Amino acid sequence: MSKLGMKDNSISFRWWGHSCFQVTYQDYSIVFDPYQMGSVPGYPPLHLIANEVHCSHDHADHNGVSQVQIQPGTNPWQMQYIDTFHDHHQGAHRGKNIVTVLSADGYRIAHLGDLGCISTINALNDCDVWMIPVGGYYTISALEAKAMIDMYQPKVVLPMHARFGQKGYAEIAPINDFLTECSHVKVVDSVYTYTKDSPSETILFDKSV
Repeated sequence: MSKLGMKDNSISFRWWGHSCFQVTYQDYSIVFDPYQMGSVPGYPPLHLIANEVHCSHDHADHNGVSQVQIQPGTNPWQMQYIDTFHDHHQGAHRGKNIVTVLSADGYRIAHLGDLGCISTINALNDCDVWMIPVGGYYTISALEAKAMIDMYQPKVVLPMHARFGQKGYAEIAPINDFLTECSHVKVVDSVYTYTKDSPSETILFDKSV
């Protein structure tokens, strides 16, 4: 609450590395895709506190639920879960992936997990913010991510699951492969705050490079 007793209608996105984000709105915090200790090169162990944790699939770099201490709270979001594939072969190589879309007070945000192929997902229309993998090999590539962004036009893009400097898997592409496809890149530290007045842009978390 503000000094005048008005609700803070901003959404905070804290990036913890790889595909792990902590999204906070109305004092309610959700962690997406925490990685297990030692599962992703270059990233330190996670020790997080939140109200919920969601994992897009059951791989070690996305299912570290034990790294998150859960506290009670009232969830302001409506949650929608969409089954997708973790590869270009209808899940035959890496299984399924869950895309999560959150809606509240006119906001719509999505965490795309390890989306493995360009997909038609009606729930991704009219989104404010996407957290989207861009590194290829295990997920969609930079060019595939850009194609989906052009298709659905989210206002703000938070790229993830790429190689950031020495952090991340050697076989996935560096973040610059995606950034060269983008205009209006904004560099922040580890936290991005979104409101309805935020401009359309791609966010680079500078602690990552």
